Amino acid sequence: MSQQTRRELVERLRHSVVEAEAAFWGKIKEQFPDHQKGEELPASLVAALWTCLDGVAQAWAIEHVPGMVEALANEKEDRQAFHNGGPVRDERDQT
Repeated sequence: MSQQTRRELVERLRHSVVEAEAAFWGKIKEQFPDHQKGEELPASLVAALWTCLDGVAQAWAIEHVPGMVEALANEKEDRQAFHNGGPVRDERDQT
């Protein structure tokens, strides 16, 4: 699997988690329209929600999306290569 394909899989997963979080808060606001003002949640709770959503999404994707294990395992290296100017051949690539 190419580095670009791995990166795209991870980006699609991250995007789905962002969308899921937005849908979650949208539903809360829909159910409590008169209670939308007030203090923000503590950063630790927001981080815990993200960690939970991301973990569940990753667990699902690992079980159901071919190549996701490899994509997540190489995520850090792929991101660094992308930000450093381009693809770096990974000896694990078969392309």
